[in-house]
Amino acid sequence: MSRVRKPDGTVPSISIYDKYEKTWNAAILILYQWTIDGEHRPISENVIRRSLNDTLKASGLVNKSGESLHFQPHDFRRVFITDAVLNGLPPHIAQVIAGHDSINTTMGYAAIYPADAIEAHRAFIARRRQTRPTEE
Repeated sequence: MSRVRKPDGTVPSISIYDKYEKTWNAAILILYQWTIDGEHRPISENVIRRSLNDTLKASGLVNKSGESLHFQPHDFRRVFITDAVLNGLPPHIAQVIAGHDSINTTMGYAAIYPADAIEAHRAFIARRRQTRPTEE
């Protein structure tokens, strides 16, 4: 982020094109961005994909067939949502973070069963209650 940080210390929000929805999203903080000719732009999906696969190849990790692993950037979105929900993030909050219109889409990303999500949320609430001051 230090590459794109403004002199006042803030990181600019930028608008990105959603190729699936075929619309421009409102300007938001984008983790993968760079400055080109003085303009803040998102790093392209192709650059991320190429860098990811180059890193995986260099790591020596292979699949069952002995071939280098290959991931798509979108795979990490699924991993994040699954991990977040399994660790107690309420599914409706994950839905907002992911920008999904439907909770069903989020739960599909989460790759878990609703009972698992409910149990994970209950565990999250129990952990939160333990950390709260007793006077509350």
